[in-house]
Amino acid sequence: MPKISIIIPMFNAEESIKKCLVSLIEQSFTEDYEILVMDDGSNDKSSEIVNELSLSAPYIKYHFHSNQGISATRNDGLALAQGEYICFIDSDDYVHENYLDELYKKSIVCNSDITVCDFYECKSDQHYLRKLVDFKCSSVFELPKLSFEINTAPWNKMYKKSFLQKNNISFPVGKKYEDASFMLSALLKAKCIAKVNRALVYYQVHAGSETMSMNERVFDIFDILLQIQDIYQNVEMNKELMDYLTYFAINRINVYQLQQIYQKDRKTALSFVREGYAFLDYHYPEWKSNRLFCDSNSWIKKRLKSSPFLMNLYVRIFWKGSGM
Repeated sequence: MPKISIIIPMFNAEESIKKCLVSLIEQSFTEDYEILVMDDGSNDKSSEIVNELSLSAPYIKYHFHSNQGISATRNDGLALAQGEYICFIDSDDYVHENYLDELYKKSIVCNSDITVCDFYECKSDQHYLRKLVDFKCSSVFELPKLSFEINTAPWNKMYKKSFLQKNNISFPVGKKYEDASFMLSALLKAKCIAKVNRALVYYQVHAGSETMSMNERVFDIFDILLQIQDIYQNVEMNKELMDYLTYFAINRINVYQLQQIYQKDRKTALSFVREGYAFLDYHYPEWKSNRLFCDSNSWIKKRLKSSPFLMNLYVRIFWKGSGM
């Protein structure tokens, strides 16, 4: 039985999948592991590249499904995984040669449910270190800031499979921003979270990705935040953790409100700005006095982010979309 299963959702990744897989083949990890490539209906040469590499690396296992979306694809990988531990890597990213070894050793030493690491954000030929907050093995109840400071992407982490199964943690299907629901659920239910203080993942940022992501699916964030609310409503919380989780919702909505300047349609942009404030006012009526929101923003930024009029004006002035 493999110690680790690495799940790679893939769709038309012929330009990147080889680099991704080679970085996993060349790991310093000496125990058995498997690589599950979950093809979500690719129609380019991705499958040929994967199958060619698997000839010399039979622990690469290729599975084809037809256009289910990234959440269902990752969930299918979870169902097939045989390893004691799980990792997720996107098909256009790659990893350091010690990626598996360091995450696994830390997980074993700490008996952690989740182990995280720093990462590099790669834009063109430039690599920018993204260092997460340093901490010793802990939980979000002992160290509430982890619920906000740990990034919500599923990669740059290793999960104990039995922990995910016991708590029925999976990706919500059919929604954008599915990573946030998955990660907040995992972080809230983990008894021990550990960290490797080293960047082990190279995350690729593609030009124009922010602009392309702004369409009507931005409204999915409301459903995702409600899912997160449901997760922690049945958990006994201290005030500091509640403050961080509230700030998580405020921050996500504010970020996407500001990004409406990239929305394709102006009506959609202004509608999201309006509904964002309605969501916060209804679900978090005292959100404007949240300690973290106040401390994290200058007076000017706080005014902009808390004012429907100013946010609306900002989007109208700086709008870069292609609609009306």
